[in-house]
Order: sequence, then structure tokens, then C-alpha cells
Amino acid sequence: MGIIIAIIKQMKKNNKKKVFAYILLGSLTISVFVWPSIEFINQKTIKPLIKNIESLIIKHPNSIVVAYGDYFYDASFYLKKSVILYNFLGELEATSEMKNSGIEKGSITSSQLTKLWSSKNHVFVITNKKDYNQTNFPFKRSIYIVGSNQRYYILSNHPN
Repeated sequence: MGIIIAIIKQMKKNNKKKVFAYILLGSLTISVFVWPSIEFINQKTIKPLIKNIESLIIKHPNSIVVAYGDYFYDASFYLKKSVILYNFLGELEATSEMKNSGIEKGSITSSQLTKLWSSKNHVFVITNKKDYNQTNFPFKRSIYIVGSNQRYYILSNHPN
């Protein structure tokens, strides 16, 4: 607030150099406080991780992508492929109760995921590290981490 008052006073005095200096100082101050929150918000995107599996998906066009425990809104967009939900319906939970909702086409059960994981199809599971470390995954063998960042893993049932 003090910087704004100083800018107004300098504008009245027509002191352009000080106005510019105060604006620069204010911008730097804001960026110091805002930058850490932007970094935190940006971690919700999995775009950097998608780069790890794009080539694998091109190589294996029948591969299946599963969102485990969360829905990654940008995954379908970047992969140009449907993402199946497991263990998370979120806002779709109310819809799942409706007759002919079609939710069964976009989500899978534990037994379906286990069957997929054991198949010859390449399956990629996007999950946060907390769920991976705390949850009993329906599949325990042949887990390959094909991508990770501070918050997320991309797992596969095949090494590449």
C-alpha cells in the first residue's frame, strides 16, 4: 500500500524516474511473494510427465491410460486419448447413480484394472506419490516407473 501512495505522490510531482522505480520495486516485491504459489499451482499439471510417455503411446497406439485416485484434467488433452478413472469419480459420483449414465465406459473396477495390468496391452497409470505409497495397488508385480516429478508417478506394466 505504501508503494502505491509513493507512486501517486511522485506522479503529482511529475517525477517519471521515481514512478518507474517504485513500479519496478512493487513488481519485484509481488513476484517474490507470488512465485512460490505459482510453482505450487503448476504442480497440478502433468504436462511435463506426459512428455515421458507420448512416444510410448505413439509406439503402442492401443495403450490404455488410467488416472488412479485423481482426475488429471489435462491428460486427455495432451495425449489426445481418453483417460480411464480408477478409484476416483469426484463430481461424476452423483452421475454414476443415474441410469444409462455411461460412467462404466470411463471408469474401471479393481478386478478390471488387475486384468488390464496382466494383459499384453501397455497400461499407463498416472497417480500421485502419496496414493502410490499408501494404497494397496490392485497389481503388485511388474510395476515400471516411466515418469515422475515431485508429486506424481506414471507407472507402466511394461518397461517400454
